[in-house]
Amino acid sequence: MGQEIQLKKFIRSDFNEFENRLHQETEQLNECHEQVNRESTERDFKFGLELEAWIIDNQGNPNAINHKLFSETSNTLIVPELSKYNIEFNTTPLDIQGSCFSKTHLQLQSLIAEADRILEKWNSKVCLIGTLPTLKETDLNLEQISAMQRYKALNEQIMKMRRGAPLFLNIRGEEHLRTSHYDVMLEAATTSLQIHLQPPAHHFLDYFNATELISPVIVALSANSPFAFGKNLWAESRIPIFEQAVSVADIVFDRNNQQNRVGFAHRYLDHSVMEIFQNNLNYPVLLPILFQESDNFSHLKLHNGTIWRWNRPLISDTKKNIRFRIEHRVCSSGPTLTDSIANVVFYIGAVKAVVDAGLAFSKNLNFKQIRKNFYLAARKGLNCSIAWPVATGKDSVKIEKLHISEIVREILIPAARESLLKLQVDSSEIDHYLDVIALRIKTHKNGANWQQEFMKHTQGSFHDMVLQYSEYQRQDKPIATWNLS
Repeated sequence: MGQEIQLKKFIRSDFNEFENRLHQETEQLNECHEQVNRESTERDFKFGLELEAWIIDNQGNPNAINHKLFSETSNTLIVPELSKYNIEFNTTPLDIQGSCFSKTHLQLQSLIAEADRILEKWNSKVCLIGTLPTLKETDLNLEQISAMQRYKALNEQIMKMRRGAPLFLNIRGEEHLRTSHYDVMLEAATTSLQIHLQPPAHHFLDYFNATELISPVIVALSANSPFAFGKNLWAESRIPIFEQAVSVADIVFDRNNQQNRVGFAHRYLDHSVMEIFQNNLNYPVLLPILFQESDNFSHLKLHNGTIWRWNRPLISDTKKNIRFRIEHRVCSSGPTLTDSIANVVFYIGAVKAVVDAGLAFSKNLNFKQIRKNFYLAARKGLNCSIAWPVATGKDSVKIEKLHISEIVREILIPAARESLLKLQVDSSEIDHYLDVIALRIKTHKNGANWQQEFMKHTQGSFHDMVLQYSEYQRQDKPIATWNLS
C-alpha cells in the first residue's frame, strides 16, 4: 500500500485480470521460495522501522498541513499517511549487530528534527502518540485526506465493497464509544510503530510463529492510545479502531469465510510462509491496479498490502533477490524515541529467544489462547495476566497464567539480552534499551497509564495533557520517568 497509483474507474475486466496475475505470481513465489531458504545464512538478520506521527499545533490540536511539509522537503524517508494530520518516518534497513539500534535512534531524531523545523513556520510540530486525545470526529472527513491517489482509491473501493453502508465503531472499554462514518478516515485516528524484521529465511516460520506468541506482551508494553473521541477505552484503543475502521466483514461474505481484512491470526503457520500468501487468494481484490513490470510480484504485494494483519509477511522488491520479512504492527507510536527503540530492541531480542528456546513451534499454547491474550493485553495493557508457556525441562513445557510484568521481568528481558549478545549487538546498547523496558515494568508506567493518570489526577483537559506530553516527548526521556505535571 506504499505504492502510488494512477486513479481510475475500475471495471470488471480489471478485477478479472488482476486475479489472474495474482494467482500467477502466487504460484511463482511458491516455486521459488524454497530456494530462498537454501541461500540464507544465520547472519542474515536485518531490521527497519516505519514510525507514524501526528502534526499538532501550539494548542495541541491536530493540524492538517502535511501537504505544506511536503512542499518544503524532498526527503524520501518522510512520507504522507492517510490524513493530512499524519506523516510517516522510515529508517534505513540495518544488519542487527553492533550499534545498529542507536544508529536508527539518531536517524529518527534527525528526520523528526527536519520535519519540526519546517512545521515551525505554521506553529506546529510532530507528536508521537497512538491516538490523539484532542482529535474530534468532525476532524475526519475527505477534505483532510492526503493528496495521494492510492488513498482516494482505497476509500472508494472499501465504500463500494460496503455498498455504501457506513463504517461503525463500537468499542466498550472504561467508557463506550459508538459512532459511524461514511468514509475510511476513521483509520487516520491511529498511528503506530511498525517493526520490519528480516530473519534467516530458513527460520522464517519459527520467527513468524514466535512473533504471534509474544505480540500480547509487546502490545501491553507499548500501549499508548487509551483515549479516542473523548472516551476512555482500551489501553491500546488503536487495535479495535483500526480493525473496525476499514471493515467489510459485516457486508461481504468471503469465499473462505474470512472474518475481516484487519485482525490477528487464527492459527500458527504449519509449513511455510506460503500458507499466508495462499490464504490471501480467498480475499476479494480491493485495488485491481494492473502493473507493467513482471519481475517484482507487484500484484501479490499490492493485494497483501490491503490485508492488514497485525503480523504480516512481506517480500523484497524483485524476484532476483527474494527475501521475506515480518512486519510487526502491534506497537503504538511514541511516547518517545527512546521508548520506541526500546520496544524494538525488546521485540527482536525476545522473538529470537523464543525461537532459540524452541517454544515457537512447540504449539503447546493453543492459538485461540494467543488471540485471547492479544485482545486482553490490548484492553488492559500492563494490568493483565495471560497464559504463557513455561519451560519445565529440556523438552517439556507447561502453560501458566502469569502477569505481564513477570513474563517481561523474569523471563523475556534476561532471554532477550542473551539473544542479542549472540547477534553481536553491543552490550552497552542492549543494557541501555532493555533497562528502559525494565524501568517501565518497575514503575508500571507505559503511555496509556501515564495518560489515564494525568487525566485522573490533574483534572486537566485533553489539550493540557497533549501539551505536557509533547514537552516530555521532546526531552526523549523514557515514559517511566515522566511526572504528571
